[in-house]
Amino acid sequence: MNKLYKTAFFIYFSLITFLAFIPSSQAVMIFPHFDKLVHFGAFFVLFLLLDLAFKGTASFKALGVLILYGIAIESAQIFIPYRSGEMYDLLANASGLLVYFLFAPKFRVRT
Repeated sequence: MNKLYKTAFFIYFSLITFLAFIPSSQAVMIFPHFDKLVHFGAFFVLFLLLDLAFKGTASFKALGVLILYGIAIESAQIFIPYRSGEMYDLLANASGLLVYFLFAPKFRVRT
């Protein structure tokens, strides 16, 4: 099962990276700032998969690395003509990570 989670993590990580650098589509906005909810959810799931893949890695170090990954994506988008790096996207990314970090230990099965 652990191999499955590792594969899922790396595929999902690659998917987020790929989507961050392709031309942005004008997606239908269900409500204002819907994209921020998508950022929040994407990074929440990324941390979840990391935690499952590497058995309880929801540490400060993992949180820091994933926040740096979010910063790197948003910073790189500043230099891509068809993308734009936004502080609010970065805050949404970090919020998803932080919520997972704070609440994951409460739901983790203790063995």
